Amino acid sequence: MLKCTPTLMSYNPAKHHRSSIRLKGHDYSSDAFYFITLIVHERRKLFGQIINKQFVPTDAGKMVAELYHELEKRYPDKICHAMVVMPDHFHCIIQSKSTTESPVSLAQAIGWYKAMSTCAYIRGVKELGWPAFRHKLWQRNYYEHIIRGADAYERITHYILTNPSAYSDRL
Repeated sequence: MLKCTPTLMSYNPAKHHRSSIRLKGHDYSSDAFYFITLIVHERRKLFGQIINKQFVPTDAGKMVAELYHELEKRYPDKICHAMVVMPDHFHCIIQSKSTTESPVSLAQAIGWYKAMSTCAYIRGVKELGWPAFRHKLWQRNYYEHIIRGADAYERITHYILTNPSAYSDRL
């Protein structure tokens, strides 16, 4: 059985030559709600398809959804809210909360999720015949937006939950 032990690389600007998209001065382990989007590398549709405005997941899409809730088990300072898996991307809302246990940054939690879902996907390729991906499963980095206020939370939750219908309208 394939075993995954994710390692988190530290950012070295001399080596990586990229600027951060994170909000300067914001403590990403503090109390906050975040709207997150992860995109499949090369926008390959590996997780399912939209049929009649409904998302129909592949087994890989089901794995991505199931693994999302493992974040709460792994990181007690993170709470998983609304999420949707789409053919080539994933949206969710993650809450960071203060805790007496050791808090981790949002980037660490997302890094763990991406590493674990990649390992599970590789296992699916080897054992279940899932389509292989080239180079990496996820695009580098992720989109994140700090949710400010109840109205924004409700609007983003609605966007997430209706994303399959809106996505099919764009096709």
